[in-house]
Amino acid sequence: MTDTIKELKKSEILRLSSEISYQEGQMTKKILAQNSAVRLVLLAFDKGVEIGAHSSAGDALVSCIEGTGRIIIDSEQYELCAGE
Repeated sequence: MTDTIKELKKSEILRLSSEISYQEGQMTKKILAQNSAVRLVLLAFDKGVEIGAHSSAGDALVSCIEGTGRIIIDSEQYELCAGE
């Protein structure tokens, strides 16, 4: 995989909440950066929208930018609030 930066301008402050829009009844995805070592993906969920269980070959970091959400990791449920 070739090193690439998608949708990002270098040396610019990024406000994540402004980088993606909610779509009614859907989950929206935007790849912010991707290279051979990392993939940075921003997801926006409309209220009540869920995604099914999935796994990743690498590590994952989940951060709640706005609102609240629920995530299950290894059968343990976590409630997330903005800033967590």
